[in-house]
Amino acid sequence: MLEIGLWKQIQQFPELKKPRIDPWTVKEDLLSKNKRDLPHMVGQNFSDAIDACFRFKEFTTGLNEFEAQRMLREQIIERLQKAVGNI
Repeated sequence: MLEIGLWKQIQQFPELKKPRIDPWTVKEDLLSKNKRDLPHMVGQNFSDAIDACFRFKEFTTGLNEFEAQRMLREQIIERLQKAVGNI
């Protein structure tokens, strides 16, 4: 979704062109790029859905399947529906 919002393929992101890539640093860099650049380009709901995707494991750690499913629906699916105007 970040690729769609920025109109760039992931291979074009400067965060991934470094000789040594630390996945945690890349994640934080991409989250920062999402927060800084995307809300005015694609709207806050789409940007928040991307953030929730990046942080899904953090948000669902310790939750049972039902709670994780509800989090997915509320934090990602419903935000995407709002972003495209279906709700």
